[in-house]
Amino acid sequence: MLYVSSDAGGSSHRQIDLNCYHGWYHTAMKRRHGKLPVYTLAVVATITILLFYIEERNKITKDDPYLMEKLQAATITQKAFEIIKSLRDSLELPIDVINDPNATGLIGDQYTPITYGMGNLTEKLTTLNPNFAAAIVDMFIQCGLEENDIIAVGWSGCYPAINIAVLAACKVLKLHPIIVTSVAASMWGATIPNLTWLDMEATLWKAGVFPYRSVAVSIGGKNDAGMGLSPEGRKLILEAIQRNNVRLIEARSLQEAVNERLAIYGDSVKLFVNVGWSSVNIGGAETDLQPGLTLRTQMLRLKGTSIAKAISQRGIPIVNLVEFEKLAHKYGLPIAPIPLPPVGEGKLYHKTVYSVPLASADMGETATYKIIVEEDDLTTKVIRKTTERSNNSHLNGKPISKWRSFYVYVPPDTHTYRFHLWKAPSDTMLVRFRFQAPRPWTMLTPISYIRQLEAIERERIITYYTGDVDTPVVIKVDGPNKLKVVSRLLLDYTAIGRKVYTITIHEGEKLLKRITHVTCKSETVTFKDEPKFVPSVAGVTYLDIARGTHILKISPNPDAGEVGFSKPVSTYTGIPLRLSMILWQVISCHLSYVVIYLMVSEQLLTYM
Repeated sequence: MLYVSSDAGGSSHRQIDLNCYHGWYHTAMKRRHGKLPVYTLAVVATITILLFYIEERNKITKDDPYLMEKLQAATITQKAFEIIKSLRDSLELPIDVINDPNATGLIGDQYTPITYGMGNLTEKLTTLNPNFAAAIVDMFIQCGLEENDIIAVGWSGCYPAINIAVLAACKVLKLHPIIVTSVAASMWGATIPNLTWLDMEATLWKAGVFPYRSVAVSIGGKNDAGMGLSPEGRKLILEAIQRNNVRLIEARSLQEAVNERLAIYGDSVKLFVNVGWSSVNIGGAETDLQPGLTLRTQMLRLKGTSIAKAISQRGIPIVNLVEFEKLAHKYGLPIAPIPLPPVGEGKLYHKTVYSVPLASADMGETATYKIIVEEDDLTTKVIRKTTERSNNSHLNGKPISKWRSFYVYVPPDTHTYRFHLWKAPSDTMLVRFRFQAPRPWTMLTPISYIRQLEAIERERIITYYTGDVDTPVVIKVDGPNKLKVVSRLLLDYTAIGRKVYTITIHEGEKLLKRITHVTCKSETVTFKDEPKFVPSVAGVTYLDIARGTHILKISPNPDAGEVGFSKPVSTYTGIPLRLSMILWQVISCHLSYVVIYLMVSEQLLTYM
């Protein structure tokens, strides 16, 4: 456990940046040159065989460190399956128990006007296992995602059960998916015209199972433009889009479809999730992208034009959910099971380990752990990190992992932070840190905008300047500097649920920044003299400004309408404090803690 006491002072803000290491103990083996006596070799061989026998006889079954998250995701998935089955019954759509032997209602018809592409029935039946949600949780955790991270999701109606499992994993891990759907589906998917994936998604949203819905959709088919579908099929898909009131993407080419999706996703996504063989998402069935999780995407050399190619060039991890029989084998899930396994069954929830410490020195190539951050015993945040062994770094001759970092923003006044190491395979940590002196923010008044609005925030009046896609907010800023832009949607009082919008910052025709915010109606902030609207929860955008004078245009995406921006401010005022945490493995993997006290002042950091 790590204690941090920080005094930001005045109205300045500070930032703590922690770097986390994980280390392994390994027994150093010295080689002796020359011949060894036969009896020595015999003794060594006997001891080795004896130790191996003891290890094999002392295996135990241990709960997975993320057992609860996986169980919750699978349980939510199973509940959602039941709701979809009830929906199908209410629509009086019979279930084909020959092709859907578990009578889930998630297997569609083989041929309908909205069917596009071949489908493997065995594979579709394999995806109906609710425990697939646990596998997706496992992949997300390996990415090191944190609560409130934004992820990009692209899918179609081909695998509705997997779509549901992805939503369940997002809900349990408290992620914000930005979803773009292609409505057309392959054989045995969501191929029934009045029960498309959009209809299923909307039903689950209305039932309160998930707070997520697609923010944009396309017809699907070849090049994502409906090619390969009949006029009747395209008409039925457009009717489904209209009755579910979702924005339609009408791209004239594959490149245009990719660009429009990238604009919707923005620059703040931490992961791209693909479900199915969409050409716009991964380049179709000819893609070189492997099924499952790819962490080192910058090493990929994907061909053609796709979201995955663009995402990989930014080094963002990709979860590619295809080839489900392969994924089932990898995660110990059965192929097309009859009946469906109960929630919690399989090696995803439990693992066999040695109960003696003889083999505990080898932790494998990766390790996942959590850090619980408590601020003043009032708020709690869980940080998930996955690390791997460093090939270059050592400490006192012992190998350690690659460092991992995260930020904690310290508001004004004095605060106490506690950092608990949790669900880690090691029990000791070392810490390093760095900081910089604060500088004040400078308020900037826009050159042009639509109108001013005054908002009441924490008993203070804050002025907002509104802009839209046609009339952006224009500011003048000098660099080098850091720009901070706070934005709020103008929402109707009847608005419910999540809202997604994108902010772009241009200098001339050059795009400098695009970031997507996921927000909802604010419960604490109101507009002073604008009774028609209520502000959303604020979205914050940061931009590094190069040397010189710059004229910047800040605007939202067209669907966002009029958006309010508080006075932009320049020059970062926080004290970023970087702590590098090194976790050492010991023989026993039970959790303990190290206590470290840190005091932060305006110019002084004391480490005790």
